[in-house]
Amino acid sequence: MAVYFPMDDVYLNVARGLVKDTFDVHKFGSNPSIGNGLANIETIWDGSNLYPWSTWDSGADNLYLGSTNSVDTSIQVEVQGLDENYNLLTETVTLDGTDPSTTSVATIGTFIRVFRMRNTGSKSIVGNVQAKYGSSSGTVLAQITDGNNQTLMALYTVPAGYKAYLLQLEGSSKKNNEITMRFVVRNFGGVFRTNHQCSFIGGQYLYPYSVPFEIDEKSDIELRAYAGSAGVSCDATFNMVLIKKPLGS
Repeated sequence: MAVYFPMDDVYLNVARGLVKDTFDVHKFGSNPSIGNGLANIETIWDGSNLYPWSTWDSGADNLYLGSTNSVDTSIQVEVQGLDENYNLLTETVTLDGTDPSTTSVATIGTFIRVFRMRNTGSKSIVGNVQAKYGSSSGTVLAQITDGNNQTLMALYTVPAGYKAYLLQLEGSSKKNNEITMRFVVRNFGGVFRTNHQCSFIGGQYLYPYSVPFEIDEKSDIELRAYAGSAGVSCDATFNMVLIKKPLGS
């Protein structure tokens, strides 16, 4: 049995599950070719466009998982997101055993948000595994790109009953080109607001919050970026600690 020691690093104790009603979230994304200029700003995720948040306006629904390659048969994919009440929901879906490029498999649960998928089996994904809203022809809301076995989406929604405390932002690019990155948050029922903006030329940008930034339950969080020229890649991460809100708060 693990023991909590007061002199331990607090984040180590959080990672070990020893801090009551608290857990950590590490989100990371990649966009291989972000848009050129502010008019073409994109989300840092596998979709290489602005994330289609408006799809969720129709409410919670099943997600349909398939692959762009027929050889990805019977692969087990863990889907992480939120249910219709904005509570955490995790479900493992086994892709079609005959041809996942023509037959999609629906989740049992209905999702109002999805922010991670990962391969939990012993067989690597060859194609792009996509989760589509409502049907096999619906909008793509998460994608595991060939070779990653994990989504790369720098976005998240705070579950009901929790507050998130942002600890750090990071952005990087391989090319010697100017990147402008925005950290945007949409409080429940509100609009996306820019809460941090930075520009960097190649290399890495890191911003640790000496005082963690508080984000309320059901808020949508996203990292977006645009470049000074076309064909520039951008990677981004953010780290948070989530703490359960007191009853009645």
